[in-house]
Amino acid sequence: MMRYSELIVYNDTYSLPLVSSFKLTWEDYLLHVEKTKSVKINSAKIIIYALFGEVGSIMSAYKKYKRDTNSYKNYKDDINEELGDILWYLIAASHFLSINLESLKLFYIFDSNASENLKYKSNRYNNLYLDNMATNIGNCMSRSNNSNIVSELTAFIDNYILFIKSIGFNFSRVLYSNYVKSSGEFLKYDYFEFENFGEESKHEDENFPKKMKIRIVRKSDDKVYLKYGDVFIGSPLTDNIEKPDAYAFHDVLHFANVAILHWSPTMRGLLKRKRKSDKKMDEAQDSGRAIVVDEGVNALIFSYAKEYEYFENMKKVPSELLKLIKLYVKGYEVERCPLSLWNHSILEGYKIFRQVKKHKQGTLIIDTVKRTISFKPDSKNDPA
Repeated sequence: MMRYSELIVYNDTYSLPLVSSFKLTWEDYLLHVEKTKSVKINSAKIIIYALFGEVGSIMSAYKKYKRDTNSYKNYKDDINEELGDILWYLIAASHFLSINLESLKLFYIFDSNASENLKYKSNRYNNLYLDNMATNIGNCMSRSNNSNIVSELTAFIDNYILFIKSIGFNFSRVLYSNYVKSSGEFLKYDYFEFENFGEESKHEDENFPKKMKIRIVRKSDDKVYLKYGDVFIGSPLTDNIEKPDAYAFHDVLHFANVAILHWSPTMRGLLKRKRKSDKKMDEAQDSGRAIVVDEGVNALIFSYAKEYEYFENMKKVPSELLKLIKLYVKGYEVERCPLSLWNHSILEGYKIFRQVKKHKQGTLIIDTVKRTISFKPDSKNDPA
């Protein structure tokens, strides 16, 4: 399997992945969709609802573009992503609904061999084709016979192709960027093959320890303390909110990111592991703003976690959360991390968080080589 990082090549003027030396055939993409299907598609309604949502997202992006004009910097990226998601759903449904994909295949082959044009073009037809796509999906909602649904989806595909042509988007880029996105979000990579997303320093005392034990102590003042060896690190924490929610234990989640992502500017600071020998790295990746981003991402995830019972019994966190995380960490070393690894870190972190929340005190056991984190609760006789 190709490494995730080898899929991603950026240029300075367009933030979507470029098709460079990696050539993706239509048949490669069909196989990829099969690999990344997280649920079995056995109902036309699932696909119809999904396509309805994606078309709605394009319309929402278009509305924001018309309202905000040049202030909406991510317009092309957002439209490109929704178009890629539509393509993924159409192919995922093709076996169940026997949809003919030949027009999409020919469009991809033609587009792949055409000269690349990244300039967004707008003309009077793009609204028409987008409206037609919405009409096709709306008609599907009222159809109970699969053959009638297939007929509407075939017309939907025609309008989808015309819409892409009318706005001047490169279809091979739509397909390839969806390949990268779905690879990062759904494929289970061998995490031990990943490069170290947190850059290693030449000085060992600037790197995270390969193994750590962190004591979590809740004292009589109801504050939570962290202890590394014989030294207390950081400030004692409370929930800092009117209704208690155990946020005082949120450093557990930073340590999960240290173990699995090899990233946490907050913990680099507390453990005195900033890469000060590299001035640029220290300033851009380990200091003030990076720490704010780290804490901000943690607070964002925590807000979602509270709505989902701290992700208990979940195999995947909401996709919109992963998308927000990707936006939050843009420009920092951890942006190279695939979303599936973020998902793994979040779920592992909250598994430990729930244990710490229950037992209040104990020891975190962190192994950055094996990318694992575990928790051993205190026995009654353990000292604070």
